[in-house]
Amino acid sequence: MRILREGEKGFYTYLSNVEERITDDSTRLEKEVKSILKDVKDRGDRALLHYTKCFDGVRLTPSQIMVRDDEIEDARLRVSYDFYKTLKRSAHRIRKFHKLYWILKFIKTNCKKQVTLHRC
Repeated sequence: MRILREGEKGFYTYLSNVEERITDDSTRLEKEVKSILKDVKDRGDRALLHYTKCFDGVRLTPSQIMVRDDEIEDARLRVSYDFYKTLKRSAHRIRKFHKLYWILKFIKTNCKKQVTLHRC
C-alpha cells in the first residue's frame, strides 16, 4: 500500500488521478443504471425478471412477482399507523429529492454560469 501525505511530491497528482477515476466510474455506472431503468420502463416485468436472474441468480415467473391489491392492503393493516405515516413521508421525501437531483443535474449540464442555490 502506498501512503502519501499532503505536501509530499506527487500527492496532488495522485489525488487528481483518484478523483478522475471516481468520476469516470460514477459516469459509467450512471449510464449502466439509466440503461437498465429504460429497459424496465420499456419492457416492464420481462426486463425486471431478466435483471433479477442476472443480478440475483433467481429465476422467477410473472406470477411470482405479482402483488394483489388485497395483499397490499393486508400488509398495510399489519403495520402501525405511525410506521405507515413514516413510510409515506419517506416516499414523499425520496421523490422530492430525486426530482431536485434531476433539476440540478439539468442546470449544471445546460447552464454556462454557475448557479448558487440558497435554502429558503
